[in-house]
Amino acid sequence: MSVDDANTLTLPGDDDETARRRQNLLRRRLLDGNWLDELLGRIAEHFVEERQQAIGRPTMSRNLARTSIRSLSALYDQSPIELNATSSDADDEMLNLAHAAGIWQMGTRLQQRTLFIREGLRGVTTVGPPDAQRLLYQHIDLDRVWMNASPDNPDQPDQVVWGRRRIIEGKDVWTWDAWSIANGEPRFAVLKPRAVKPGQDVFEVADDLTSLVIEGAPEGGFVDDAYRWRYDAGEPFLPFVLYHAERTGKLTDSYEGIEMIDATLDVAMLWTFWLHDVKDASWPQRYVLNAILRGESIDGGEGFDKFANVPADPASIMQFYSDAMQAASFGQWLPGCDPNSLELAISSFERSTAAHFNLATSDFQTSSDAESGYALSIKRQAVREAQRRFEPQFRRGDEELLAKSAALCNRAGITNGASETDWRVSYPALPMSPEERQAALDRVDAYTKLGLPASRVWQVQQLEQVDRDGAMDLLVQWQRDDVELDERLAAEAPGVDEALSNEEMAKLRSMLDAQAAPLSDAPRQSVAVEER
Repeated sequence: MSVDDANTLTLPGDDDETARRRQNLLRRRLLDGNWLDELLGRIAEHFVEERQQAIGRPTMSRNLARTSIRSLSALYDQSPIELNATSSDADDEMLNLAHAAGIWQMGTRLQQRTLFIREGLRGVTTVGPPDAQRLLYQHIDLDRVWMNASPDNPDQPDQVVWGRRRIIEGKDVWTWDAWSIANGEPRFAVLKPRAVKPGQDVFEVADDLTSLVIEGAPEGGFVDDAYRWRYDAGEPFLPFVLYHAERTGKLTDSYEGIEMIDATLDVAMLWTFWLHDVKDASWPQRYVLNAILRGESIDGGEGFDKFANVPADPASIMQFYSDAMQAASFGQWLPGCDPNSLELAISSFERSTAAHFNLATSDFQTSSDAESGYALSIKRQAVREAQRRFEPQFRRGDEELLAKSAALCNRAGITNGASETDWRVSYPALPMSPEERQAALDRVDAYTKLGLPASRVWQVQQLEQVDRDGAMDLLVQWQRDDVELDERLAAEAPGVDEALSNEEMAKLRSMLDAQAAPLSDAPRQSVAVEER
């Protein structure tokens, strides 16, 4: 049994599973900005209680992990390109439903979670009344999930238990959504959480609440033939897609990069100490010997809370007197801290931890202007190279997600014949800066001047900073766009007796192309590309 201390959720699993979920919870809290308790704990490890009180409230303004992860999560900044060999009207209808449900808009948050937590779980289902159903995508918190996989496919789950809160009989309670396609026995049920020992079947141990939660549930439950989450060929699937930051052959990789967790808390602790030094130790401390200030008043509360206070003003004269025979002596100490030196040291420590995200110190750039201070960011080229590394893992998940979305739409009757296989997803590269784009154009021009005209695929690779497959996908999509544009212009041509002339058609197309602002600076021509 494992228990989430944050929300008292009980899930199956042993002590190792409990530790895994707590690690996932910690990382999720860091991403969601809910990590004050963890920062206070780290400060308590380094400073005694008296110093903690002197330091004051910690600052959460620097979150190294979140800053790095958000900079690297650029895969979905532009919507991916979806291609299928059939390219039917049903495919287009399914894609419109997926876009309306935010399949790619939610991608950035998915990538952030996947890169930092090391896995990301995404659920897909259909909701709404029978005559107006739609797709729904959800991010599933892995600290509220238990999963199991078969030895034949160890990095993809065949069992999922998801802890969810529901109102049942007027009470807000935890429930389990339990799914399984293990051993060729598909089943789904809503269960009442309880202690489950390793090796026990959750469907047999926990009480079944399905009939209380799902109206019209089959009498015998969602078992065998009544299990409705299937592909057209009859193969059952789980309505989830598990994304991996890196394929390791394991279901989870929760402790990879744990050094970044410690570094994030340490950096925040150091910036808290820096802020304390700026406030309390960055100025010269003046002192006086054998002199007492006149005119003091007693303020504050009771006992040790009382303090002596003398109002000071540039126009006033401070009066001192001595109660001894010795002359009074005045002086000042140097500042206890140099904020600039400490700031540079902390910033250097931040950059040195970047290796835990496969980034070199040179991949970071630091601006020190008056407005931004020492702002740490990742260079665009480093982000672009990281994006290429992430593409295979996310492409695997996104293509599976499209297939399952199509299957759910077909089974629900929303679409009829949407493709459930052979989806292909490619990702536009991070847009180039003006300087990068000019350099790419210069490379293309250099080949032309040498009498070595490069293929259009290679030119797109240079101008869009994508691999060969991505360039081919772009050219195929552009070809389809040209065909669709011609069809729309023909369908929407004004007048019945009079069609647009070729010259008018060319002007209209030129205007639309200019408004569309194509990705490439070079004029784009209609090209015939064999679809793969």
